[in-house]
Amino acid sequence: MKKLNFSQEFLDSTSKQIFGLTVTEAIDQSICIACKDKITKDNIYTENGLVYYTTSGLCDNCSQRRSEERRV
Repeated sequence: MKKLNFSQEFLDSTSKQIFGLTVTEAIDQSICIACKDKITKDNIYTENGLVYYTTSGLCDNCSQRRSEERRV
């Protein structure tokens, strides 16, 4: 296992409290950290979406939903 840097450790700790698993665990399992759906072309639409998933653990659907919630 590679050593995590501070920001990854913080992200994993925080996501574990919110979602019940870490971003690292979600990515290792190829699931969305929020909806727990398997990551497929049906919920990651673009290359940018895939890049975002690898840093956030969120599929495009959940990412968009969260963006809309922040605008309200």
